Amino acid sequence: MSPTLLAALAAGPTTWALEMDTASLAKVPVLGWQRSVTHTRALVRLEPDGTWTQWNCEVSLHGSSSVAHTELPAAFVGALRPIRAHALVDGDALRVDLGLSAVGWDPLLGPLPAKPSDPAVVDHEGDGRPGGTVVLEVYGLGRYGIEVAHASHAVLRGAWDGEGWSGKIQTLRLEQRVLGADHRVLRASPVLRPLEEASTFTLRSTEATSCEALR
Repeated sequence: MSPTLLAALAAGPTTWALEMDTASLAKVPVLGWQRSVTHTRALVRLEPDGTWTQWNCEVSLHGSSSVAHTELPAAFVGALRPIRAHALVDGDALRVDLGLSAVGWDPLLGPLPAKPSDPAVVDHEGDGRPGGTVVLEVYGLGRYGIEVAHASHAVLRGAWDGEGWSGKIQTLRLEQRVLGADHRVLRASPVLRPLEEASTFTLRSTEATSCEALR
C-alpha cells in the first residue's frame, strides 16, 4: 500500500465504491437447484479508526434459470439499512465482518420467522405485506410477489491490489423463509448454499458522497 494512501486513511474519512458478487445455490419449488449471483454496488465511508459505514445503492439478482427471474424492487433495495462494521487493515490485508443482515424480520424480537404471524416479522418496505417483497417473473406466465424473511452474514477478506482491495466473501450464514406468495406453488422456503469460491468483492476509492453520485 502506498504511503500516500496510508496518510489519507489516517488523516480523515475516505469514501470507497464497493462491488460485491455473492454466489449461491438455491433449491426452489418447480425449478429445482438454481445458481444465482447477488450483485451489490455500495458506497462505503471508512474512518481512521476503522469504522465502516456502508450504504447499499444497487442490489440485483442474476440467476441461471432460463424460465424465471427474481427481481428486487426499488422499494426493497431502498429500505435496506446502512451496514455499520469495523474494518481491520493489517499491511496490505483487509478484513471486514459485515455482521448479521436481517431483511423482513427483527432479530431483537425473535429468531428467523417461519410464518407471517411470528412476532419477529416486520414490513420491510412498508407495502403492507409481511417481510420483504421480491418478485418472481416466470416467462410467459406472469409476475408473482413473494414475501420473505432473509438472514445473511458475510465477511470480506482481501488484499491490496494496487488500485484498492479485492478478495473473497466468506458467508457465515445464509437462510431464507418464505412467509407468503401470490401463488401457492411458491410458498415453500428454499434451501440455500453459499458458493464462497465464486463470491468476490472489489473496493475502489471514489469521490462520490452519495448513491446518486456513485451511479
